[in-house]
Formats: sequence, structure tokens, C-alpha cells
Amino acid sequence: MRILIVDDDLLMRQFLASILEGQGHEVVQAEDGVDAWEKFQADPTRMVITDWKMPRMDGIDLCRKIREDSDARYTYLIIVTSNNERDDVSEGLGAGADDFVTKPFDPTELRWRVNSGLRVLNLEDALEERIIEVRRTAAKLEQANEQIREELEAAADIQRSLVPKDVGQSDCIHFACRFQASDFLGGDGMNIFAIDENHVAVYVADVCGHGIKPALLAVSIHRVLTPVAGQNSIVADVQPDGTVSRIASPTEVLERLNQQFPMDLNTCQYFTMLYGVLDTRNG
Repeated sequence: MRILIVDDDLLMRQFLASILEGQGHEVVQAEDGVDAWEKFQADPTRMVITDWKMPRMDGIDLCRKIREDSDARYTYLIIVTSNNERDDVSEGLGAGADDFVTKPFDPTELRWRVNSGLRVLNLEDALEERIIEVRRTAAKLEQANEQIREELEAAADIQRSLVPKDVGQSDCIHFACRFQASDFLGGDGMNIFAIDENHVAVYVADVCGHGIKPALLAVSIHRVLTPVAGQNSIVADVQPDGTVSRIASPTEVLERLNQQFPMDLNTCQYFTMLYGVLDTRNG
């Protein structure tokens, strides 16, 4: 690890450097707080060991500047001082120092404190990597959720398109309808359609549940119930010339639907329905 040592005493800097380089660290030296701050800004280090009393800028002010640098990664700060009074320690901690070494110090003690700082930095790096990974995962989930939302909105548009827009008017009959799903998709469905020139079928269906599965069943019911011009359906029999020869009663229609869409015993999915045929000649 690259470690910045700061001391206005050349011999002390060389002594500290020999200990740290003996541990395998790369050492950058600065003669005071101003020199250290310039070097830190140019190439931040993860650990700084600084003397307290120095000209131009002391160790306390250097710690404050490093802590105020929000762009830098976390830096472990050790202050080397001859002060060991409680008030001095409090001032150093308030400035952002992580640890203290009191002069004169034992090289072994310094190695322990440096190793302790390395453990903190390793934990900091591991936490940062974990945060980055969580953010990446969150971004992927957000992208997946957005794709699902777009697909659900497209499906909802399709479901809304099945609701009749032009339900027809006459002198004595007026139809109106409004469809509003409680979620993107719902299990409700309805339609109003002409069977022949004198008969109009109306149904409202409610599939148990909410979401995609009920919506799919509601669409299937719509497809089965809505006749295609000139073709037989469960609501009416059609002659080759396209004329309706017989209209199925509501009982027949619902019995056929019940046979075609029995209750799913695995999901207990079912639907209820109101179905009727209106004779427009007599109401």
C-alpha cells in the first residue's frame, strides 16, 4: 500500500519510511501539511501518518482537509504526537484522525497500528464493492421492472381495445359502458354485439383473481363469445348465405362456456357471468 508520511523532521521521516518499507509498503514523504495536501490532491493515498506540530499547516488541519475532500476514498489517518492528554486526543478525533502514535514510539507498535488500519481499509473496500454490486443489481431489477411494466401496459392496451367503442344507438335503445381495471390487467370483460339485425347480445364476465392469468382467461372468453360474421358460434347458428337461422338461449351459451372452461382444480380459477340477448323490436 502507498502511505503518505508527513513530518518536518527529515530524520523522523526517514525512520518512519524505513519501518514501513520494511513491511513492504510504498512510502511518499511530505515535509509539512501544505506539501502533504498538494501531494494528496495530486495522487490520494489510502493511509496518512502525520506529525501533529508542523509549520505552515499542522497535522490537525491536514486531517480536516482530507476528511472534507468528499471525492477521495476513505483514508486512514494516524497522528504521531507527543501529546497524550485527553483534550488533545479529543481534538484529533474531532478533526477526523483514526488513531494515534505517541512519541517516542516502538516500531512494533507502529506496525500493529498500520496493520489495524489496513484491516479497516480492507473492510471499507469490501463494503464499497458490496454497495456497488447492490447498486448494479438494483439497476438490473429496475430495468427488468421497467420492461415488465411496458409489457403489462401493452397488454392492458390490448385488453382495453376489446371493450366496444361504438356500441350502437337507435331510437329506443342506448348503450354505454366504461372499463377500468384495478391493476394493469384484470379478469373482467364485457361486450355488446349484434347477432342479427334484430338481436343484440350483452355480457359481463368476472374471472376470479387479478393480474395476467385472469386477464388471459377473460380474453379467451371474449374470443369465444364474440361471433365472426358469417360463421357459426356458440351464440348463433349461421346459414351458408350468412343469415342467422337460430339464436342460442342464454342457458345454452352458459352451458357451452361451462363445458369449454371448467374450473381449474389446481388454481381454483373460475368466472361468473351475466349474459342476455335483447330483441330490439319489442325491448
